[in-house]
Amino acid sequence: VENGTGTGRYIDSIRYTGCMEGARTKGSRTPLCQKLASRVKRGKEPRGDCIAEQSKPDLQQIPQIQYDQSGGTLRPLYRSVFEGVDGFLVSLKLKLYFKGNVILPPYTSRVTKYIIYSSDCFGKLRELYESRSKFRPVTLSTLHTLSGRPLYKRGSEEQLISAREGMVLTASITYFTREESPLDYSLYDCSGRVREPFNNIEFSIWEIEVLRLESLSLGLNKGDIVRLDFKTPLVMSTKVMTPPSLRSLPLIKNTPNEYRLLPTPGYVAASAMRVWLGIVNGVDPDEYHAPYGIGRLADIFTPEIDYRIRPVTIVYGKDKSGRLRKVRGVVGHVTYLLRSRKIAVTLDRLFALAARMGLGKNRSIGFGEVSVTTYRP
Repeated sequence: VENGTGTGRYIDSIRYTGCMEGARTKGSRTPLCQKLASRVKRGKEPRGDCIAEQSKPDLQQIPQIQYDQSGGTLRPLYRSVFEGVDGFLVSLKLKLYFKGNVILPPYTSRVTKYIIYSSDCFGKLRELYESRSKFRPVTLSTLHTLSGRPLYKRGSEEQLISAREGMVLTASITYFTREESPLDYSLYDCSGRVREPFNNIEFSIWEIEVLRLESLSLGLNKGDIVRLDFKTPLVMSTKVMTPPSLRSLPLIKNTPNEYRLLPTPGYVAASAMRVWLGIVNGVDPDEYHAPYGIGRLADIFTPEIDYRIRPVTIVYGKDKSGRLRKVRGVVGHVTYLLRSRKIAVTLDRLFALAARMGLGKNRSIGFGEVSVTTYRP
C-alpha cells in the first residue's frame, strides 16, 4: 500500500544492472547490490550507479487490494469479477419417453447430447456447445429417474444400464448467453424423436427457466450453513489453485494431473471461481489470481462441519483403442459454515452458478452436478 491510497503493488522479481559483483559502498562491508536490494525491500528507492528494474505482472490480472480505513487491515476484493457483467442463464427441463427397450451408454449425458443434434429448435444451442472456448457455456446433464437419481455406470458394475419400454426419464440443458434475446422461441414447442442409435426415445421440453445474471443469488450471509450435494462425480484437478505466476514453472508443468478425492472448501471455491471466470467473464482462469485467492480465504473462513463423501470410478466410454475410459471422482455431501460476510457474499453467486452449470472437470457433459441447500441458524 503506497501512502495509504490502497494501491496494490506486486513485484515478482528485481534485476540489477550496472553492478559489479562484490562492489561495496565506501565504509561498508555489505556488498553494494545486496544493500540496494535491502533498500528496495523496505520500500525505498535505490541510490548510486545501480539501477533496479522491476518485473511485475499486469495488475488487472490480480485481485485488487483495498485499504480498509475502519479496520486498518488489507482485504482482497473480487468485485471486479462480478461488476460489469450481464447475461442470462437458461435452463431447459426435458422428459424422455421410451418407445422400446434401450441399452444406454455408460455415462448417460451422451443421450442428452444426441437430443440437441436431433431437432432444428436447438440450432443456437449447438453453436454454443461447439464453441472452442475452454469453458463451454453449456451443461448437458445425465439422465435422471423421476425421483431424481442420476444414471451412470460405476467402474465395478458389470450390468449395463438399460431402460424398458414405457419408462419416463428426465434430463436438463443449461446454457449462458449474453444475447438480448436469450431464448429461441422455437423451443416453446420443441419435441421429437432422438436420432440414431437412440431412435426409440421421444423427447419434449416441459419447463423453461430464464434467469438474468444480476438476479443470481442464494441469499447467503455470514453465519449461514451451506450444504453441497454432489449428485454426479466431482472431478477436481490438484492444480486448480495454482497461481498464474507458478503455472509456467517446469515443476508444475511436468507434474501429471491428479484429482482430489476430498472437496476441501478452498478447492471447491476455487473451482467455482474458475467456472465463473470462464463462462461469465469469458476469460482464461489460468491467467487470474482470483481462484487461488478465494480458495485460500475459503480454507480460513469456511470450515467443514459435516460431510459424507465416497470416491467412485466412472466409465464414460472407450478410447480409440477400444479400452474403457475411466475417471475417478467423489459423490456425497459436505456442509460448510460461513464465518465471513465478504466470503459469504462471494460464494453466494459462485455456488448459485455452480448449482446450474456444475463444477470441476468435464462439467459440460454432466460431471460435478451439485445441488445447494442453505440453512440459517
